[in-house]
Amino acid sequence: MSSILEHEAHFQINDMVANKRAACGGVLFAKKGEIHALFLGPVCGENRFLAEINAVKMAFEIFKATGWENKVSLVILLDCKILLNWIESPMQRPWGLAKEFATLDVLRNCIAHIQFRQIERSDNILAARLAQDGLSRLNWFKAWW
Repeated sequence: MSSILEHEAHFQINDMVANKRAACGGVLFAKKGEIHALFLGPVCGENRFLAEINAVKMAFEIFKATGWENKVSLVILLDCKILLNWIESPMQRPWGLAKEFATLDVLRNCIAHIQFRQIERSDNILAARLAQDGLSRLNWFKAWW
C-alpha cells in the first residue's frame, strides 16, 4: 500500500445547493468498503464553496473523533477542482474565505497523514444523497463507530 501508515481510510464528501440553501454530507469508508462514519447537515448561505469547505472541516472533525488521526492515513475525496486547488495552493485562496481556511489548516495539522483526491460526482452517490438530505435538516447529524 502506498500509504505511510498501516491503513488508509477514504472520506467521500459532497455539497448540495438548492432553493437558496446549502448543505453537505460525507461518508467514511475503511478497509473493504466498510462504512465507519457519516454526516449531513445544513450550511449557512448558499455558497457552494462554503458548503465544500464545511464538508472538509466536518470530515476532519469526525476523523479526529474516531481516534484514527495518528493510526490511519486519511484520503479526502471531493469533486470540486477549485477547492482542491485552494487546499493545495494557499496563495490561490480567496480572501473572503480566509477564516474558514485557517480553521481547516488547524484541523489538518492534527491529522498525521492526509491526501486529497478528486472524485467524479457520479462516483460519489452516497455522499451526494447525504448532502441532499442535509438540505431538509435544521441541525447536523453526525455518527461514527
